[in-house]
Amino acid sequence: MELIKAPNLSLLTKARENKWVAFSLDYQKLLAVAESLVSLRKKVGNAKAVVMHVLSADVGYVLSSTFKRVMAFS
Repeated sequence: MELIKAPNLSLLTKARENKWVAFSLDYQKLLAVAESLVSLRKKVGNAKAVVMHVLSADVGYVLSSTFKRVMAFS
């Protein structure tokens, strides 16, 4: 089993609240930021990334699964 380091949450500033972000697989680099998941997917392209919707700072953060090409978008 691979151990995943803690995400670099310092990249999730107030300016990114209520937006979608894509982290590198090691959670250390922010690859893209967008208003919608569809827009984020266009920015990320075929690259694998960890996708997260940034909630307000008083709510917290919820990580999602790895963003893969097999995800269907219309």
